[in-house]
Amino acid sequence: MFNPRQLQAQFPGAQGLDTNISLYKLALSLTPIPSPMRPPMVSNLAVHLLDRFEKQGDARDLDEAISLQRDLLRIRPPSSPERPTSLSNMGVLLWTRFQHHGNEQDLDESVLLLRQAVQLTPPPHPVRSKAVGNLGVALWMRFMHRVDNQDLEESILLHKEALKRRPPSHPDRPFGFSNLGLALGTRFRQYRNARDLNESILFHRQAVKLFPAINRSGSLNNLALALMSRFEEHGDLQDIDEAISLHRQAVELRPPPHSKRTLSLHNLALALAIRGEQRGNDSDLDESILSHRQAVVLQHPSHPGRPISLETLAKVLLVQYKRRGDASHLNESMILLSEAARSISQSSSQRFRRARSWAHHANMFQHRSALEAFDTALGILPELAALGLDVQSRQDSLLNETDGLAREAAGCAIRAGNSAKAVEFLETGRSVFWSQFLTLRSPFDQLAEVAPELAMDLRTISKQLDAASYRDKSIENTNNQQKLSWEQEAKWFEQLATQWNEIVDRVRCLNGFEDFLRPQLFSKLRDAAKRGPVVYLVANEDTSNCLIMTSTLLHHIPLPILTNPVLLGLVKIIQAAVSEHQISRSFIEETVNIQVGLPQHVVADLQRWIDEDDDRGMRLEQPVRGLSSDNLFGAVLRFLWEQAIKPIIDFLELKKSTNPPTVTWCTTGLFTLLPVHAAGCYVGGYVDCASDYFISSYTPTIGTMLTPIPPPLEPFKMMVVIQSQTLPSTRKELAKIEQYVAADSLIKIGTAVASASVEAVASRLSAASIVHFACHGIQNPTNPLQSGLEIENKILTISRIMKETIPNSSLAFLSACETAMGDEKIPDEAMSIAASLLFIGFRGVVATMWRMWDEDGPIIADTFYRELFKGLEGNPTILPDTSKSAEALAAATKELRGRGVPFKRWVPFIHMGQ
Repeated sequence: MFNPRQLQAQFPGAQGLDTNISLYKLALSLTPIPSPMRPPMVSNLAVHLLDRFEKQGDARDLDEAISLQRDLLRIRPPSSPERPTSLSNMGVLLWTRFQHHGNEQDLDESVLLLRQAVQLTPPPHPVRSKAVGNLGVALWMRFMHRVDNQDLEESILLHKEALKRRPPSHPDRPFGFSNLGLALGTRFRQYRNARDLNESILFHRQAVKLFPAINRSGSLNNLALALMSRFEEHGDLQDIDEAISLHRQAVELRPPPHSKRTLSLHNLALALAIRGEQRGNDSDLDESILSHRQAVVLQHPSHPGRPISLETLAKVLLVQYKRRGDASHLNESMILLSEAARSISQSSSQRFRRARSWAHHANMFQHRSALEAFDTALGILPELAALGLDVQSRQDSLLNETDGLAREAAGCAIRAGNSAKAVEFLETGRSVFWSQFLTLRSPFDQLAEVAPELAMDLRTISKQLDAASYRDKSIENTNNQQKLSWEQEAKWFEQLATQWNEIVDRVRCLNGFEDFLRPQLFSKLRDAAKRGPVVYLVANEDTSNCLIMTSTLLHHIPLPILTNPVLLGLVKIIQAAVSEHQISRSFIEETVNIQVGLPQHVVADLQRWIDEDDDRGMRLEQPVRGLSSDNLFGAVLRFLWEQAIKPIIDFLELKKSTNPPTVTWCTTGLFTLLPVHAAGCYVGGYVDCASDYFISSYTPTIGTMLTPIPPPLEPFKMMVVIQSQTLPSTRKELAKIEQYVAADSLIKIGTAVASASVEAVASRLSAASIVHFACHGIQNPTNPLQSGLEIENKILTISRIMKETIPNSSLAFLSACETAMGDEKIPDEAMSIAASLLFIGFRGVVATMWRMWDEDGPIIADTFYRELFKGLEGNPTILPDTSKSAEALAAATKELRGRGVPFKRWVPFIHMGQ
């Protein structure tokens, strides 16, 4: 790690820190303020104060050094040749204080000032290598704190430039090796590229050789960490033995009260724990615990290193608990993990990872703190998707380690007999991205009646944050000046987010507003079942669960057969069934052999088709004769019927009916990728299926069902967007719609008369009660916010639609492919096009789970709108009843199914929302 004492190379001074500092202070008191002698004396004093802080750990020295450097910056304008040095020194001081106190503002200001230093030192400026090297360190620190890969990549580039500018005789060359080695080692732990690790070890060995023995503790520490990484990769015991030896040397070079002693103790303890667990050596594990305890004792409660020391100590205690069965080890480890998860001297992402670790271990060992741990972890999720971030950054932050947490929490609560808490967990921990989005769109009407000034402040800030959410943060091929501008902009929006949080805290102090903008409790969530049963399907690794919520009760049905491996097998079969490619023998064999737990009749059918192909001598990649898409669909739908849907029907005592009730499905995990609405037994002419008993609707969260339905827009308008050039049947689809909608109520886009454009469509969304898209759906699996609907070879993306305010739109009909397709990586974030439209403001959405056939669009639209524009007596009406959209879709899919089309053509259509 970079050593702040490198600053002394610029300002040589005498030995004896206390004497030097006293002399500098005396000299400054005798020197007039305008004197040209003051700036170098102030700078030297700041360097000596930093050096004393490093050796003695008195935070007052560091604060005084920062204050002195701020004074220097005030008197050194951008034109001053000394300003880059002052900026660079100030950046080092701020990141040093961040290391010891954990204030994120210090780290962000450090990056900002160091970028300014780099901007003022273009090549071949003599201070350039120091400026880029220091910025590289600050960005590495920020990566370690927030895990933004762009920071790490830029850090490596800067360290390479710094090293290139430091020839063998340069006094800072060992720092260049050490810093670059550290950054490369960090990247190895991210991407597991062996070249990064090998280079890291090589650079650290060179740094150790170049540093004087007395100043070698940092490079010894870094080399040891790299060797530990190589041991974990290859298992060579010589690496872990050498790492422990190096850490012991570093500890000796950092005697009390050295500010880095806790770091060396922690790393030594970590290495001992790794070797102890590998060899089953109790003495290593016991010494590890002792060293961890020594590190923790030296760390004040707000020390940034304390959370990781607590966490690693807890994990070593868990190892000992598993070896010895001493309950005191388990209980202490849970207490330590709890403190680590709650520490504020770390970033939100670090707190989340530690809270999740606590929850995972408490759940694994069925410790009494498990529900509290899940509560803590789920409560941090909104901070990961902070309001000061742009929407892309919010989404990216939720891709890392968040999926499955709410489902695991719900499973824990169900096992504890607390199904109501399970529902709360599912609502709190899913669709977090959209919860943050909706927070900024809140009207605050109730608050305005009690505290109009606070409501006005929140509205003002929310508008600024909402507008800032769509800024472009891409930094590819941009220069330092552009990045500097983004750093300044990001700082402003973070300040806005801080103001927002402060006002929210003030609102929660008001009587009746204690839960303002907090996740809703079960007592409120159960109102979603007033219009019909709501059924959660909760997918987990070892067992899945069903929660049935009605207006009067909450009932649990275990689904032990439907584990994640089984559900994944069903998903793969459905994906093969809807594929345009023929089903190969290799896929069938993989499904039979690997997807353990599939129903026996499914496995038997698949095996029978393989055996028949054996008789014909079929090769591995040839299609399996006699195995159709309908065969696969029938097997999966029957299994879902037997294992999940039929038990639900039996509990609700539903009967076959011509006027069935509506059941709302809230699916989670892999269930989001399965057509549970079509489950049933379809054998020959015998059919017993879900649609005989109820009408299905889906919802990503039940919170979306609690919003009051606004009055319809007047006059009624419907917008139809078609893609007639590439999808000829969309013209027939429009013609079917025109049979039911009055010409003066219809806005037609994409016809020969009215050409379509993304902006023309987006700007009219708020003017229509119903929008109907007959076009291509584009799913972007790597960046869901860029998924959307194709309009004249352009994409109307989710991120573009999000910019519109759509408060009164009733229904969106997406007659397009894959518009309800979930994301396997983050299924619980509801990032499909259809779910996005629900959160953006539409009350109901009709969409497709996979590809639809062009010729089916007119058939579905005809029956759907006939039902929607049908009055009580069955006669056509001028105004639609969009509350019947689920029933209308059920009638439309029944019509299509009645024409004898395959499963893959009628099953994909689903209704979402109210």
